[in-house]
Amino acid sequence: MKKIFTGVLAFTAAATAFAQWSPAVPTGESRRATGAKSFYSLDIGKIRAQLATAEPQGRNAKAVEVSIPTLEGRVERFRVYSFPVVAESLAKRYQLGSYVGVGVDDPKKYVRFSVAPNDFQAMIVKDGKYQFVEPQNADKSVYGVFAKTNFTEGSAFVCNTEESPASQKQMENLKAGGNVLGNDPTDFSKSSDKKYRTLRLVISTTGEYTQLFGSVEAALAQVNATLTRVNGVYEREMALHLNLQDYPQLIYTDPATDPYSSVAGGAPDSWTTELQKTLTNVVGEENYDIGHLFGHDGGGGNAGCIGCICESPTPNNPRRKGSAYTSPADKKPYGDSFDIDYVAHEIGHQLGANHTFSHRLESAGVNAEPGSGSTIMGYAGITSQNVQDHSDPYFHTLSIRQIQDNLIAKSCDVETPLDNQPPVVKAMADINIPKGTAFFLTAEASDAEGDPLLYSWEQVDNARTATTSTNIGKLSSGPNFRVYNPDPSPVRYFPKFESVMNGVLDNSKRTWEAVSTVAREMNFAALVRENDPAKNIRQTQYATQKVVVGKDGPFLVTTKRVYNDIASAPIEWDVANTAAAPYNVQNVRIDYTEDNGKTWVVLADSTPNDGKENFDLRFLQEGKRIKVRISAIGNVFYAVKELEAKKFPTSAPNCVTLTGPANNADNVNYREVKLSWTAAQGGEMVDSYDVYLDTKENPTTLLASTAALSLSKKDLKPSTKYYWKVVPKNDFGANTACEVYSFTTVEQQYCEASANNASYERISNVKFADIDNSSTSTAGYENFASVVANVAAGGTYTLTVTSAKSSIMDQVAVWIDTNNNKVFEENEMLLLTPKGKSPWTGEITIPSTMAKGTKTGMRIRLQDSSINSTFQPCGSHSYGQVEDYSIYIAQGLATGEADAGTVIKVYPNPAESQIALSGVPANARYSIFGMNGTLVSRGVLSAGKADVSALPKGTYLISVEDGDKKSTAKFIRK
Repeated sequence: MKKIFTGVLAFTAAATAFAQWSPAVPTGESRRATGAKSFYSLDIGKIRAQLATAEPQGRNAKAVEVSIPTLEGRVERFRVYSFPVVAESLAKRYQLGSYVGVGVDDPKKYVRFSVAPNDFQAMIVKDGKYQFVEPQNADKSVYGVFAKTNFTEGSAFVCNTEESPASQKQMENLKAGGNVLGNDPTDFSKSSDKKYRTLRLVISTTGEYTQLFGSVEAALAQVNATLTRVNGVYEREMALHLNLQDYPQLIYTDPATDPYSSVAGGAPDSWTTELQKTLTNVVGEENYDIGHLFGHDGGGGNAGCIGCICESPTPNNPRRKGSAYTSPADKKPYGDSFDIDYVAHEIGHQLGANHTFSHRLESAGVNAEPGSGSTIMGYAGITSQNVQDHSDPYFHTLSIRQIQDNLIAKSCDVETPLDNQPPVVKAMADINIPKGTAFFLTAEASDAEGDPLLYSWEQVDNARTATTSTNIGKLSSGPNFRVYNPDPSPVRYFPKFESVMNGVLDNSKRTWEAVSTVAREMNFAALVRENDPAKNIRQTQYATQKVVVGKDGPFLVTTKRVYNDIASAPIEWDVANTAAAPYNVQNVRIDYTEDNGKTWVVLADSTPNDGKENFDLRFLQEGKRIKVRISAIGNVFYAVKELEAKKFPTSAPNCVTLTGPANNADNVNYREVKLSWTAAQGGEMVDSYDVYLDTKENPTTLLASTAALSLSKKDLKPSTKYYWKVVPKNDFGANTACEVYSFTTVEQQYCEASANNASYERISNVKFADIDNSSTSTAGYENFASVVANVAAGGTYTLTVTSAKSSIMDQVAVWIDTNNNKVFEENEMLLLTPKGKSPWTGEITIPSTMAKGTKTGMRIRLQDSSINSTFQPCGSHSYGQVEDYSIYIAQGLATGEADAGTVIKVYPNPAESQIALSGVPANARYSIFGMNGTLVSRGVLSAGKADVSALPKGTYLISVEDGDKKSTAKFIRK
C-alpha cells in the first residue's frame, strides 16, 4: 500500500544550527513505513565535501566531524573515519563512501553510514540499541530518523532455505550432501580469537532490482548502503569485514536479458544455481570468497548452502560460495528490515549459522530461541509463533560460535591480528532452583583495555520439541526465555523483573518468557561484547552457567495480606524444600516496596528459611498495598507478592451461597461435576474455602482448599447421591456451621467419543436392520440412541455406512454393548470394514447369547485410518465422525415365543393376504422378519391388521411396538 506524506511538523530551532541538515515537511510518496517522527532535508553536497578528507582508521588518523540527526530529536556531532565496504576502484568510479565514527555530543554512540551522490543512510548504536536515518520519500529529498523498524508492511519475507515444502526438501538434500556445517552446541570454550578477517564479496542484481533504482549507479549506491549496515553488524559481532569487489557488470539492467529466471517462472528454485554459474563465468572462482544476488521481488532468500564460503562448486556440489540470494516479498529491497532481517540473515547462513528459532525444529542443535526467535538467524515476524515483528540487529551466542568456528576452519580470508584483548568472563558454578520460581543470573567480566562492556544472557538449550506460545515453560528441553538487547548491566532477571512484579511468571502476556514448571536443566550463556564506540572492530566472549530446576516448588509468598493492627503480623512463604539439598538455602532476605520496586525497605536482612516470620507493620495505613519480596541468600531465586494492609479479622467468614448444581439436583454428570458458589455477603474477609464431598450426609472427605469460587470433580460414581459443603476460612478460623448440599448423579452412560474435521469426512447415512437414518450434521459426535434397530439374537445383518464425500479412503468400526454394562469393550467390536471409499458395507452377527428383550447401545465410528490407525470406542480422533444408536433384541424372534405376560394372537394362521393381531393397540407399529432375522416389511397396523400379501410363502415373525414394550409372534404365509 502506498503512503502519501501530508502532515506539518514542528521542530526546535536548535536543529537548524547545522548547515547540512534542516527540518523538513515530508511530501510525496513514502518509500516504506518506518514510524519516523522527525524529518530533515540534507544538503548532501556539503556533507560529501566534508567527508572528502576523511581518512581511514588507524594510528595518527585524523577524524572528520559531521552532524547527523538522532532519535533524541537533536542533530548531533560525530567524529568519523573512512571505512569503505567496496573496492577502491569501484568506490571512486561511482562515488561511493562508507564511514564509521563515534559521538562527540554523546561519546557512547557509534555510527556507521554510507554516502553516494544522491543517498545517505546511517545506523547509530548506543548500548545495544539501534536507530536509523534513511530517505523517506521516493526522490530522497526528505530523511527520517527512527528506531529499528517494528512495522509489518506487505508480504512477509521467507528464508527459502527451509520455509517452503520444496525448500525443506532442498535443505534435507543439502544436509545429506554435506552442505550443512555440523555443530556441537556443548563447546563454549571460545568466542573471538583476536583476529580481524576480510572476505572478498561479489554482488549481482537482477534487472528488476536495478530498474527499481533507475540506473547502475543508483543500484550500486543502494548496494553500498546495504553493505554498510551489514558490515556494521558483522564488524561489531564477529570482527569480520565484507568488501565488495569491482564487478559492475554483475549489476544487470534488463530483466529480459539478465541470467536469472523471472519470479513468475519460479525464480527461487533457479536463482541459486543460476547465480553460481554466473559468478563462475563472469568473476572466476579464484577472485571471490562469497557471492550473493539481490532481487526486487520473490518473497524470500536462500543461502544455497550453509557454511560454504571459500568453497568452489563441483559437479557433485554445484551450489557453493556463490549461490545465495535475497529478494523481498514487498518489492522494497532497501531499508533496515531488508539489510538486517534478510541480507544479514542469508549471509549468516553462508558464513555457517543455522536457524535459531524453535517454532519448528532442524537438526543443527541450535534451535535455542523460543517461537520465531528475535535475533538475526531467527524468523521474527513470519511465523504463527512470532516473538516480535522484526529481527534485532545482533546474533545469538550460538550463531556467533557457529560462524567463528567456520571462519577459523577456512583459509580464503585475509586475517589481521588484533592488539585488542577480548573480554574475560569468569567461570560460573551450577545453580539449583525450585520449579515455577523466578530467578536472576549475574555475570562477572573484565576487559584488559578497560573497554565498557555489554552483557546478553541467552539460553542455549536446543529444543527437542517445538516451542510455542502455549507450551513454553512446560517442556523438558529447549528455550524458556527470549533474547533481549545487550545491556550494560551484568544482571538479567528471568522473567523480566517488571513481569515478576506484576505477578506474571508465564507467557500469558506473550512476553516469551516462562519459568519452568517441570524439573529440567537449563543452560545460559553470558555473552559479553566490547562496547567502546571508538573501536569499530570489537570482540566478544562468553561463559555458560547451568541452572538445574528441581522437582520441588514453586517457592512463593503465601501470605494473603499483612495486618496493621497487631504487633506480630506474619509473613509466610512456601519453602518448597529449599532449605535442604540441593538448594541449601538456610536463610532468606525479606523486604518490601511501596513504589513498585524503585525503592526497597528491608524487613529482615537474614532470617531462617522456615516459611514464617512475624513483623510489626502497624505503621502501614489501612488499605495500603505493598509488594513483599523474599529472596534466597546464597542462591538466585526469589518470590514477590502484592499484599494489602488490613485489620486482623474478629470472626470467621459468613457462609457462601450455592450456585450449582442446584441442591438435591438429579441426573448430574458423574464424569465431571462443577461445584460453584458465590462469596459470602458481609462479615469478615475470606482467605480460602475448604470443600468437602462424599456419600455421607455430613461429608468429611476434603476435596480441596481453594480461593476460587468453583471446583470441579471428575470420575464420580453413576446413580449415586453425593453430599458436599463449603467451609469458608480466614486467619481467625473456619465457619463449620454452613449448610450441606446434595445431588444425585445420572445413571451410567457410554464413554464420550468424537472426531475432528467432520466437515471433511462425515457420515451421511446408516442402514442396519430396520434403521435407515440420514444426517447432514458436521458435529464430531451425533447421538441417535433413540433410533432403534430391531434384531434377533443370532441373526446376521448388513450394515451400510455412506459418506457425503465419496472420494475419501476411510474405515468403519462398529461396537455393540453385548453384555449391556454401558461399556464398549475390546471384544465388542463386531465390525471393522476394509479401507476404502464410501459406501462401507459389512455383516454383523448378533451374539446368540444376548438376552431377549434387551435394549443396548451400538457405536459407529468413521475414521481416517491413515492418520489414526488404532480404532477405539472412546475419545477423539482426527477426520471422521461418531454416531450412537440402540438395538433391541426382540423377544421370540429366534424361537417365535411371545413376551412373558403378554397375550398376542395372530389369525388366521396360516394366512394368505392379511393377518389380524389381538392383545396390541389397533394402530401399533410393526416389523416383520424372516426366520434368519432379516427385516422384510414394516408398517402401522390398520384396525389391528397387517397386509402380508406381498410376502413369499414361508414362516415369519412379527414384532409389534407398544410404547416401551415389544411383543412378537410367529405366523405362516401360505
